[in-house]
Amino acid sequence: MECEEAVKRRHDKLIARALSSLESRARKPGIELQTESVCGDWFRLKLASYEREVFAVGWLDLHHRLIAFEELSSGTIDGTVVSVREVVKSALRHNASAAIFAHNHPCGSTTASSADLALTDALIAGLALVDVRFLDHFIVTAHHRPISLVRLSQQLAKERESESVRISAAKKAGSGSGATPRKHTRGREKRG
Repeated sequence: MECEEAVKRRHDKLIARALSSLESRARKPGIELQTESVCGDWFRLKLASYEREVFAVGWLDLHHRLIAFEELSSGTIDGTVVSVREVVKSALRHNASAAIFAHNHPCGSTTASSADLALTDALIAGLALVDVRFLDHFIVTAHHRPISLVRLSQQLAKERESESVRISAAKKAGSGSGATPRKHTRGREKRG
């Protein structure tokens, strides 16, 4: 009987040590990156001082808590190359549910290039294939507030939509203006 109790105590100690080891290895929740301003400022602190362009990601869990921060590529003073394939591999490696991206502009400009917007679209599409939510992509500099490329894309889409509506309204107004359309014949105007 005493032998069985000793074995049970040894097993209990072994289980306790295994649980302690598991707890120390388990992912502890990181900081919450919930709002645009918190995210932008956090990336600004991480990237703004670099002398060359760096593209980075914050991989997040379901509650938008940081799992990992990773610098995915580093380039020159005015650009870096980003592989969507490598981004997706990193997302899967970290078992991420969501992602926030940022890159710095060492020159200090907060102007988004067409390449920045195209990369944002490509990342959205690539991550959607593996069920990772794309939350935002920021441009950060040392001296300006971060720029959200998601917000910028939304503004550009609204402007295009407004312009399209304005053009459509102008066309409708032009056709109902009472002006008679001119009839054209091949190569020459009809004279009356």
